[in-house]
Parts: sequence; structure tokens; C-alpha cells
Amino acid sequence: MGSRAATCFVFVLLTALVVAFETASSATRVRVSLLGTPQTLTAGQAWTARLAVRPASFDGALRLVAKGPGTVRVRATGRRGSYRARLRFPRAGRWTLTALAGRSTSRLGSVRVSAAPFTFVYPTSIDLEPGGTLLLVENGRRRLLRVNLGTGRTDVLASSLSRPFGVAHSSPGSIYFSDETVKRIDGAGPPVEVAPSDEQVGPVTVAPNGDVFYATTTRVYRYHRSDRGYGRPGLRRRRRAGDQRSGLGATRPGAGGGRRAARLRHRERPDPPDRPGDGPHRLDRRGRDPRWAGGRL
Repeated sequence: MGSRAATCFVFVLLTALVVAFETASSATRVRVSLLGTPQTLTAGQAWTARLAVRPASFDGALRLVAKGPGTVRVRATGRRGSYRARLRFPRAGRWTLTALAGRSTSRLGSVRVSAAPFTFVYPTSIDLEPGGTLLLVENGRRRLLRVNLGTGRTDVLASSLSRPFGVAHSSPGSIYFSDETVKRIDGAGPPVEVAPSDEQVGPVTVAPNGDVFYATTTRVYRYHRSDRGYGRPGLRRRRRAGDQRSGLGATRPGAGGGRRAARLRHRERPDPPDRPGDGPHRLDRRGRDPRWAGGRL
């Protein structure tokens, strides 16, 4: 009987000691602080944070959590009050740091992460969209990109191109770019050829009224915004008006004659009645469009 009582007494004593130890542990707050001023942080690059832990006798698990344009969790390593945590921020922006040591939480403030420097291979043309993103033609890698200057994100709009050079956007949201010919991208759709050319197409620009101007090695062309169906499968490609005229250079035989000759030539080649006023049109030496009776553009 005496041994049984002794056993019960020991059990109760051990239970009390465990409860007392847990109470004391929970009452001891662990404080974590960030040592030093963070260096210039760049998205995608690693950064080692130095942490001071008090009391120095803490030997439990220490985790560092960073929240911003995402969430990053890492485990710190160290001992005797000195720890290190290696983080890699995937995106640019402001990140808030929090340390979790046992049951204690310490807020370490926030850091600013900048976008990584942009590196491209032979960019040939850029155009700024209304939302602040940048359209860029990377000729060296034969692709068309949309670059977010704030976050550093780069989206590939078209790849495996032949000879991309120029790019421009229109107010409805379409993107025109040159890749031997003139092509258009509407939303998330694939590139569609809208203006074929016998020569290499270079710079492209869009007028306020939506007309697209593009230049080859010797000529300047105009693509009217009303020609949305030009070049689509199942539609007949129209013969280009004024093939005998050159652009802003020397004219071919039969291209001269002034306004009256331009009017006569325009009457000799009227537009099809079912699709008036479409297709690319060459300009004469004075920068005029023969389709519009020699009027200046």
C-alpha cells in the first residue's frame, strides 16, 4: 500500500513540474530583431538577413516570413542569439518581414525590392501603351515582348518570328508590328498578317485616326483602319493600288504627271464595289495618296 502511494505521489509531482516548465516557457518571450540596414535588393537575387535573438539561450526553430507580391518562407540557421536567413524575392515591390520564434512573433519592418535590370538582345523598336507597359521588339531573339516597368515582368506576345523590327499600338487595343510584312495582334489572339509586302518592312506607326503607316527600304505605305478583314483566311486579297508608283524617292516610269495624272490613274484603277478603300497604298514623291485625288496626308 505504501509503494502505491509513493508511485502516485511521484506521478503528481512530475505532472506539476511539466506544467510549471511549460508555463515558464510560454511566459518567456523571444525577441528577434534585424541587424543592419538592408542593401539595395533586386528581384530574383538572394539576400542574407542577419537576425539577433534574445534571450541568447533560445535554441528552438526560427522562421522568417516575407509577404508582398507573394509569400516567401525560409528557416533561419544559427545559435547563441545570432541567426541568418537567406531569402530570394521573386518580384519587385514592398515586402513585410516577420520572424516566428517558438510561440513568439516579431515584426521586423519592411524592405523595398526593385526590379531586375532589363537585358535584351538587339532591341529595334519600343512603344509605350496607355497602361504604362512597354511594347518591345527584340530582334536578336526574334520575338515581341510586353514589359511591365513597375514589376519587371516580361510577357512574350509573339516568338519565333522571321525579321521583326517595328511595333506600334492603336487606341482599340490592337498591336501592329513588322515581321517582313505587317501583322496585327488582337487581345490574346495569334498574329494575323494584314498587309503583305514584296520588300522588308521596317518602322511602323499608327495615326490618331487608326491608319497604319509603315516603311520599306524605298517606299512608305498606308493601311486604312477600315480594312480589318484584310488578309484573313477566306477573304480575297485585293490588288494593291498604285504599284507603278514609288514612295518618298525616285519614281518609276509613268508615275509622274501631278494631281491630274494621279486622278486619272486613280480612275483607271477603281476600288472594288464590295470593299471600297482598303489595302495598303503607296505615296507619290510629294507624300500624297493618289487614292484621294492627290490630297496631302
